[in-house]
Amino acid sequence: MTGATLAVRSGDSVATAFLGALAQQEWAGARSLLDQGVSFRVLTPRGLREADDDAGAIAWLAGWFGDADRLTVLRSAVSTMHDRVGLSYRFRVHKDRWYVIEQRGYADVVNGKITSLNLVCSGFRPAELPRRFAPPWRR
Repeated sequence: MTGATLAVRSGDSVATAFLGALAQQEWAGARSLLDQGVSFRVLTPRGLREADDDAGAIAWLAGWFGDADRLTVLRSAVSTMHDRVGLSYRFRVHKDRWYVIEQRGYADVVNGKITSLNLVCSGFRPAELPRRFAPPWRR
């Protein structure tokens, strides 16, 4: 009998691929990395956003980032923390104007799929502060 091995991606590589799909606004690719029954929770400035499946999670993410005509990754990081994967990303996003948004959190990855994703979100912050909020050397 010939033995077959199934290569399962590491949690770090799954999270990295997920962030890459988000940055490219590639919703099918992002969804393919989520378990069908993913537990998705994001604390935003406007309250808790939740979904109990991959379609609902992608609907939230596409709702936030899908209408951006430009999205640039300013920073992203992925690291294993015992049995979870920590992830964070900061995007510069253009919708009606430029914004910066950051999300940080933890994911559980089982058999190459994200089974839970818990994030905290900064909200869309104006990329340029009004002059009154700028440091004195920038006024």
